[in-house]
Amino acid sequence: MSTKTDLTVTSVGLDNTGLSVLNVAVNLLKKHQIQATLLQPEDTNGQIIIVDLDNPVGKTFYQQFQSAGKRQLIILSDKIVNDTRHLVLRKPVLVQTLKDLLIETVKQPSNRTFTSPPLTVTSATSSPTNCVTSMETSNLSTQQRPVAAVDSLFHVLRKARTEGQIIQVFYSPHPPLFINSKQGVIATSCNREVLYKIIFNQYNSVRYQILTDADFQILSSGKQILALERVLWCATLYGSQAELIGDISPTTPVRLKAWPNLSRLECEPVHIQLSALLASQTLSLKQVEEKTGLEWGIIVGFYNAVALAGLIDVHATTVGNTNVAYKTQPKKRLFNRILQRLKLQPTIPAI
Repeated sequence: MSTKTDLTVTSVGLDNTGLSVLNVAVNLLKKHQIQATLLQPEDTNGQIIIVDLDNPVGKTFYQQFQSAGKRQLIILSDKIVNDTRHLVLRKPVLVQTLKDLLIETVKQPSNRTFTSPPLTVTSATSSPTNCVTSMETSNLSTQQRPVAAVDSLFHVLRKARTEGQIIQVFYSPHPPLFINSKQGVIATSCNREVLYKIIFNQYNSVRYQILTDADFQILSSGKQILALERVLWCATLYGSQAELIGDISPTTPVRLKAWPNLSRLECEPVHIQLSALLASQTLSLKQVEEKTGLEWGIIVGFYNAVALAGLIDVHATTVGNTNVAYKTQPKKRLFNRILQRLKLQPTIPAI
């Protein structure tokens, strides 16, 4: 009986070492009940395409790649690449790291949505992909730096971005996050499940310390590179629901200047509803609560996320009439297109 192929993987621009690493990583997928076929190099028909951005052939392919369909890229580079659309691994790429990323890509779509924190989380092990080795630690600057503690990842990321910090964030026993706000990226060995749990603020406190740029260059080697703005969006959406940021109150009139890019950002159907409502009229958040009946924390988290993204006009001159029914029909087609890209149901409950 023939074996079903669940996944096809291909590559563009990889050298012999890269091809060897990819071949081993793909073969290891069988142990995880994933039947994968590795296509010939430069055959771009694979569902997952591994692209070496440092190779001119790979760079050209990356620049011309269209994201339509179900194909996904995993980008490899010696440099720090800030990409909000595709997965990025900084070289040197380890077999274990690439294998883990292939598994996550297969099992969880890149713009996963969720309504509650993950119930379980993979424990850290001594694997090179989810710990900081003693060699990495020894390569850090010898100057001892103080370790600070704050309440959540949201507070850490907001402070880092505001102050232009380069920091290491600790969530023992899980792998640390290495944040370089100057380059707008986060380097990590965390799998997605661990990262979601950190984002959902399931820790009493977060510890961090300041790094130098040289430290970051060393510690980001071989790690996955994430866009800071994308992680900050998610951390704000779900980790800042207890407080309004900025100089506003629940009765301050606000309006959405532009829609957030919900095809690439974490979201739920309620966030699409809130985007449509605040883009259509000027309202206070108290009025939004009255109109929608949503939990206050959901409204606050969404407002904070779009405010940090620079998408909010505050202190508008007029406040929308709360007696006017919210109309969804003019943007119905737009909603459905967004929902289809997010793999959600193509219907939006009326507010």
